Parts: sequence; structure tokens; C-alpha cells
Amino acid sequence: MRTSFIVAVLCVLCTVFPVRLQAASDRRILTRAEWGADESLRVAKPSEAGDTEEETSTRTSEEAPSVRDKECEDAYAKYPNEFKASVPVTKNAQGEDLRWPMTYSSSVRLLVVHHTAIAVAGDKRSGLEKMRALYQYHAQNRGWGDIGYHYVIDDQGQIYEGRAGGDFVVGGHVYCNNVGTVGISLMGNFDKEQPTQDQAKSLQWLLQLLAQKYNINTSRDAVFHGKTLSPIVGHRQLVSTDCPGTAMWSAMDQVRNHVRTGEVAAAVTFPEMEIVLPAGAGNDEELPKGSIVTGTDGLASVSETVIEGRPGAEVSIPVFFRATTKSYVRNTRIARITRSAGLDVWLEKDGTLVPARDLRIPVPLVKKGESVIIRVRVKLPMERGSAALKIGSLNYTFEMSGRASRTRQLLNTNQGYSTLRENSAPIQQTRFSASSSSPSSPSLPSLPSKSIRIRLTPDLPMNGLVCGDPSVRFTSENDLVRVQGYFRSIRSYRGKVECQVIGGELVLINELSVEEYMLGLAEEPDTEPFEKQRAFAIAARTYATYYAEPAHRKFPGMPYDGSDSPATFQAYHGQNFEARNPQWLKAVHETERSVLTYKGQVIRAPYFSTDTGKTRTPDEAGWKDFPFPEIFTPKDDPWCVGMKLAGHGVGMSGCGAGGQARQGKTAEQILSYYYPGTVIEKH
Repeated sequence: MRTSFIVAVLCVLCTVFPVRLQAASDRRILTRAEWGADESLRVAKPSEAGDTEEETSTRTSEEAPSVRDKECEDAYAKYPNEFKASVPVTKNAQGEDLRWPMTYSSSVRLLVVHHTAIAVAGDKRSGLEKMRALYQYHAQNRGWGDIGYHYVIDDQGQIYEGRAGGDFVVGGHVYCNNVGTVGISLMGNFDKEQPTQDQAKSLQWLLQLLAQKYNINTSRDAVFHGKTLSPIVGHRQLVSTDCPGTAMWSAMDQVRNHVRTGEVAAAVTFPEMEIVLPAGAGNDEELPKGSIVTGTDGLASVSETVIEGRPGAEVSIPVFFRATTKSYVRNTRIARITRSAGLDVWLEKDGTLVPARDLRIPVPLVKKGESVIIRVRVKLPMERGSAALKIGSLNYTFEMSGRASRTRQLLNTNQGYSTLRENSAPIQQTRFSASSSSPSSPSLPSLPSKSIRIRLTPDLPMNGLVCGDPSVRFTSENDLVRVQGYFRSIRSYRGKVECQVIGGELVLINELSVEEYMLGLAEEPDTEPFEKQRAFAIAARTYATYYAEPAHRKFPGMPYDGSDSPATFQAYHGQNFEARNPQWLKAVHETERSVLTYKGQVIRAPYFSTDTGKTRTPDEAGWKDFPFPEIFTPKDDPWCVGMKLAGHGVGMSGCGAGGQARQGKTAEQILSYYYPGTVIEKH
């Protein structure tokens, strides 16, 4: 099951339809063939055929999964007809298996506006190049098998056909709100920059085209999942998100009005936004694409400005400065630093840390026209909550949550940073051991030596980057490797993190013991019954152990055993998940090294989310030559009656395991029911 695609969305226009539209003559939609979509990315490889959804977790979101999933389940229970889509089309015209089968909605009620959240200012690539990169990111990097949006509009106003399949095809752009909606995404990060007028006018033109095509009356509200909404909505109106960004969101009423009145060529007024400085701003340091200048003082953010961390943790902030009007010598003050109470701030100079009240030049000379990266180290307060830091015109917000970090002296050298090398050995090694436990897990198992290698899936495009690129940064803290610039937020991992370039893309691989891996496996958060967590800990460990064996490679020829994506392996979020789910850590501890075996062999233990009241066989799921099929005969699953099939339906269901746990069954009894004949053994 691909959780973010629980249901579907719609329409892709493959041609321009003969509808009367204002200024239609200079607007057209580039088809997938015209913009050069690599259709092979949609085709399942032999090792993937019929197996793309096997590793489904019952929960995949790290951010309040119980609330979001509960809202979705409630909506499905109240409005089941609004979730109905067609029977999946699983093969393309050539008879090849699709990684993401196509389903179709019966009607379209909402048109949903998004932004890609990737800044385009300073990006010198053509619109075609950016579209192909976005498609590659969704289809390949994220493992979805296609792009989630139905349409994409670049900053020049060119419209691109997105999701393959034609009219009414279901997309994957709004969690639990895909059936009956069309997703349109504008290239850009509109929390940091404005849409262009070309984009706005193309958006209005396309919205009018789709409204006429799908018989949507833009002058009347629509009722969707029990909510009364305009038929043209921003992403944030359906789920908790900032999308489509501040600038686009503030202009939505203008866009709706222009579409309603037919003035689709009318200009849109956006709020004043921070200026984006183009890449290549200086001779000394190159500013990464999409960085933000928030004033006229030559400063720019080179990292996220909203940073999450544990109380007491240390954070490194790289700040870009360009000498635009004159040259600067060492220790020249260039900006004032103000901070919330409890924040400690240092500047890194020549490998040492100096307490700072001002931002000062750390190198002997920065000539006029040159630039430099100044590294600021911040120690967060010991209390949970929020804190603020202002460096000249730059504003940073820190969100502290989870258990407090262990108090220690700040590093007196720059040893917390590692230089990455292309196809290199591990960049850092901060291996967890029982004698050096993390503060988030004071009592953890004695770990076995067997390791597993997990490919980390980025939230940001990594195409064309090489190991050592300054936009991807690493620090060492409390036996963890902190990764910044690879995801939209900072993430921390046990073990070691290694950088390689695979297929032209920068890839990070987390190598750690299987038990360390289990701690960060985000399959069952603490909102679930404890015995269900124990059952899933054993099943998930079994699955990971099976594929860590050389004879059962999930990704043959690749330098990793699995990935952190539930679409292709298992949902793994590292230490970020651990800090929020202490009950899960206890479940892992109590089941340490426990796996399911059958006839002396570790089994391939599939599990999934929900069914309709009966599990399925591997053959029914389309899995041929599945090992030990006698284990997976259909089983009554009365705890799931009234639910829809979410996942492949083979093995243990999340709804059934939860139902049995609430009735007082133990993990061992639950596993015995879904995997009869197996034995729980230490591995």
C-alpha cells in the first residue's frame, strides 16, 4: 500500500480541448511525450512486478499519524462512495506491469493548487529540465512509479501533463483526498518567493479549462468529505500543510474570482516576499540555488530557517555573506545577533568556537564582490518549546521536542563536519552500543553484530549533486549522525552514514545493526496497542532479516539491503521516530532478535494495513513462487469487517492485530494466527 495514495485523483489532459477560453491561443499543455517523460520509470522491473506494495506499514507518517489516519478512517466510514475508484489498470499498452497501477474517479469535484516547494529563482535549468527532474524525483527517487500531480506549471507559464492515464486518472497529491480531485502544482517555493505572472495566468487558464471539462460550477461551493468548500482550493484546505505557500495562498481568492468571471488573463497581486539571490554570487563561496536573502545586508540563509531538535542539542547554521559594497577584514562586524533566553551562540573560527554577540568576518580578507560562508553554532535551551534567533536580517526558529540531549561541552574543533567523497567510504561513524546509549532510550537491548544497509530517500532533489556538495551537511552529536539539506528537516541516525553517487544522484546509505534499525522503524507509533507493537516488531524484524541475507536481495546489484520508503521496503525514520515513541522502543527491547522461522528458515513475512474481513493468498496478490505459501492461506479477519482493502492483503493485517490486542491477545497469539506453523526464534 502506498499510504499517501490511499485513494486517487484525476484528470490529465493529453491534448488541448476546443473550449472557449480567454487568451487561450498562447497557452497549451505539453504532453508527456513532448516534454520527454521516461515512460520506463513507470514499468516494474522483474524483481518488482506484483510486489511493489508488499512492505506496507499500518502507519507511515511521523507527524501525528494517529490524528491524520483517524480523520481519514472517519471520512471513509462516513462517505464511502466518495472514495470509490475503478478497478486498477495494472499493465500498460505493451502488456508490462506498472509500478503504480492506474485507477479512475467517476467525477471531479475539486481542483487543488500546490507548489513544488523547491525554489526556482537562481535555477538556470530550463523548464523542461526541471519538469524531467521533478518526474524523476517522484517516480524513481520516491519510488512512486509516476509523478503525483496531474499538471505542473513552470515559472515561464508552460503547462506540463503530469500523471499518466488520461482523463479522470487518480493521482497522488493530497493524502486521503485524491479521488474526485485534480492536482495542479506550480514550480517554486512560495513561502520564499512569488509565483510569476506567467504562472498565475496559466494557472487561471488551466483552472477554467478543467472546470468546463469536468462540469464544475466555480460560482457554487462544493461539498467534499462533508466539508463545504470552493471548488478551487489550496492544498492546506484539505490536510495540515503550508502548501501552496504563503504567496500563493494569499492570492487564492483573486485566482478564484478571475476564473469565476472569465478574466483568466488578469494579473494577480502577491505579497512582498524575500528576494532570492541567484547562484554563483561570489568568487570565494557559491551560494546554493534557492537560498534566500532577507534584506539588503548581503546575508542569505543556506539552511532551513525552521529547525527541529531535542532540548539541549547543538545546531550548526551556515550563513552566506557577500561583500557587495567594499572589502572586509577579519573580525569586522557585519550583523547584530539577538536571541531568545536560553540560546547559546558561538562563531566557528579557525577550528575553534568563540562566543558571539555579533556576526563577524572569520577569514583574513573578503574582497568586494567576493563571498564567504560563516558558520554559527547554537546550543538549544534545555526546555521543550520554541526559541528564536535573529542574525542581521535572517530569522531562525527552533522547535525543541523529545528527550533532552546529554549536556556536554561544545566541540572545540570542527570535527563534527565531514568531507564527503564521491563513491566514498562512510563519512561518519558514530555507532551506538549498549554502554553508550542514547538519551532517548535509556534502556536498550544488547545489540547483535549483524548489520543492515538502508538507502535514505531525500525530500529534496539530489540529481547532479556529488558527495561533498555544501548543500548537504553532517554533524556528530550524542552518538548520532545529523543530516541537514537532504531532507526538508534535520534528521538523525544511528550507526554510520555513507555517501555515494548512483545513477547521477547523490545517495545516502545508513549502515547500522538490525536492532538499531528496528528502533527507528516507523511502522507502529505509540498510539497503537502495545501487544500489536510487539507483534509488528517481530514481523518487521523478520522481513528485514530475510532481505539482509545475500540469497534474498531485494535490490540486487545495489550497495544497500533496503530503503526507508514503505513503497519499496519499510518506513524508517531513524532517531526522530525513536524520540517520540518510547513504547515502541520497549516493544523492540522485549522482542530483541526475535524472528519468525518455518522449517528452520527465516520467512518472508508480509504485513499490511486493512482488509475487508479476510486475508488473501500470495497468488491472489499476484506474487508467484512465494516461499512457504502454505503459511498464507486465507484467514477470517473479523476485526476488519467494514473496512476496505488497503495493501496487498497477505499475512498479518494491522486492523486485525490491533483488534486482537484490544481483546487481550498477546503478540505471540496474534502472530500464530496470521503465520500458523511458524516458530519465534532468536536470530
